[in-house]
Formats: sequence, C-alpha cells, structure tokens
Amino acid sequence: METPPAADGHLFSTSKKVEWALRALLGFIPVALVMRAAGGDPALVFLFGAIAIVPLAALLGRATEEYAIHAGPALGGLLNATFGNAVELIIALFAVSAGLFEIVKASITGSIIANLLLILGMSMLFGGFKHKTQVLHRRGTLNSLSLLTLSVIALALPALYYMTSFTPGLFQTGAPQLPVDEAKGRLETLSLVAAAVMVAVYLLGLVYSLVTHRHLFHEKVEAEQASWSKRRAIVWMCLATGAVALMAELLVASVEGLRHTLRLNELFVGVVLVAIVGNAAEHSTAILVALKNKMDLAFQIAAGSSAQIALLIAPLIVFYSALIGRPMSLDFEVFELVSVIVAVAVAYAVSIDEETSWFEGAMLIGVYVIICAVFFLHA
Repeated sequence: METPPAADGHLFSTSKKVEWALRALLGFIPVALVMRAAGGDPALVFLFGAIAIVPLAALLGRATEEYAIHAGPALGGLLNATFGNAVELIIALFAVSAGLFEIVKASITGSIIANLLLILGMSMLFGGFKHKTQVLHRRGTLNSLSLLTLSVIALALPALYYMTSFTPGLFQTGAPQLPVDEAKGRLETLSLVAAAVMVAVYLLGLVYSLVTHRHLFHEKVEAEQASWSKRRAIVWMCLATGAVALMAELLVASVEGLRHTLRLNELFVGVVLVAIVGNAAEHSTAILVALKNKMDLAFQIAAGSSAQIALLIAPLIVFYSALIGRPMSLDFEVFELVSVIVAVAVAYAVSIDEETSWFEGAMLIGVYVIICAVFFLHA
C-alpha cells in the first residue's frame, strides 16, 4: 500500500521560494476560466488548466498529510491512500460523464506507466546522483510488486475476454462468435465482477499493511509535529478538492478541442498528457524523499500509487459509469496492456536486488520515452 511521506517531504513545504512559486501558479485558475468563457484556444485552455492543477495537487497533498498527523498513523495512512490519487479520479469521473471512455482508460494505464517508469525513474536518477546506492525495504517492495502483478491480471483478463468474444478465431480456431449485444453485456458484467474483486483486495491490503501487519512495513519514527491545525487542514482539503474538480471539468471540456488543434490521438492524450497532470503531486514528493536518501519511501509512493489506480480508482470509475447509465468496460487496447506489463516487468528488474542507482533510473525514463513515442505515432 502507498505509504504517506512526512509532511516536511512535500513540495509545498520544501522552501519559501518553492511555496511562493506554487502560490503564483494558482493564478492560472482564473486565467483558464476566463479563457474558456471567452471561447479561447482549447489548447491554451487545457494548458492553463493543467498548470493550475499542479499547485492544487500539491496543496491537497500537503493538507492531507497535515491532517494525517492529527489523525494518527493508521487513519493517516488511509487518508493518504484515499487522497493520493484524488486528482486522477476527479478528472476521470468528469471524462466518463462526457463519454470519453477511451481517454479515461488511457489515463488509467498512463498513470500506472508514469508512476512506475517516469516518477520512479526520476526518483532513482536524482536520488542516485546524490547517493551512490539507495536501499529498498524488502517486505514493502515485494508486497507492492505482488499488488502490481495482481493489477496486470485484473486489467488484462477482461480485455482478453473482449478480444476472444469479438474475434473468436484469434485464439481458438472455429470458436463461435457471440452476438455483439450479448458479448457486450457479458463484458460489462465481467468488468463489474472484476472491479468488485479489485476493490475488495485493495481494502484487505490496507488492513494488512496498516493494521494487522503494520510492524512489517513501517519503521518506528519520532512523532511529527503538525504545522497546521486540524481545522485548517480540513478547510484546505475541501477547497483544494473543489478547485481540482473545477479545473478537471475544464480540462475535460477542452480535451476534444486540444486533440483537433494539435492533431493528437486519444491514446496519447490519455496515456501521456492527462496522466502527467494527474500525477504532479507524486512526481514532486517521490523525488524530494529520494533526495533525502529515502528511496524505499519513493518506491512505495510510485508503486503504491500504481496499485491504487488499478485496484481502486479503475473499479470506482467502472461503478460510477454503471450508476449513471453509461457503463465503461475494462477492455483496454493492446498497446496499453503491453505497456503496463512492460512497466511492471521493468520495475521488477530494477528493484528485485533491493538496491537502486541513478543508471537504473535513467533506464526507466528511457523506457517511458519509448512508450510515449509509440502512443504519439499510434494511429
């Protein structure tokens, strides 16, 4: 499960200069809203909205961590896990409501890939420059890798069912082809069943790592002193979440115009652009803790966030889509599934020896760039 970083490891608390820079970026909120109201270029509206989400995500993360200090370690860990991917979930819910299913599914796989390759890679790269070799916690690493393996299975099986139902001769020669409506109905049912199992496993994993076997995953540390009061933390959590929702609706409304203006395909927009915007907070936090020689924590942030997206965020989106009468199935594109499998496999390869270096980080980033190129050129 995703382990919450200390409050002093967050981007919003790094230095006064960084904090003021983030506050300045909040000015893009009214700029984006005014441009949209004035019918401005969708590409610029998307850009300004994406910039505004970066400080909002950092603020939401900081407020959650401050409240977690007041709430205690067990509840604090759950809160950080819940709000860790709030930006991705909010953007996805608006996109589902708009019927942009392909972009939603692409953003799910893109977030997993970005966490495991870009975020983890940058953490290893920058952390490795400052510290020659960094160590990973064996139990936490293996648990995260096991969850990632389950994530791949949960995402792949409905897609394989889709392929065999609509193109039965692909794997079994002579197999009968189901009527389209029946195959679609079965796929939606399978997606709901898979989503329910994924959520159950995720919640059981939280109980395992935060309650019954907490001693295996969390080292004892000195009690932290909160910088904010509980009331202030709650107020900022609510305000940041509301502002993120506002910007998410703006991003979704401008994404089609962005695609046509820049001639980008849905896969690239979802896998790369939307995923990077949604993971802004994890980027900053993971790199900062890696620079402090806490590579184990950086790994848990990246891998835990990926597992959370697959086992919690994706199922919640499936449930929401069924609730509003626009069911979204877990039938991911072949390139998306292969990219997720590659990302998990590479994460295994660089972490199985329980040590990391800057060169391994460079390799992860290199794989991510290749995947981005594939999706950019994909028709």
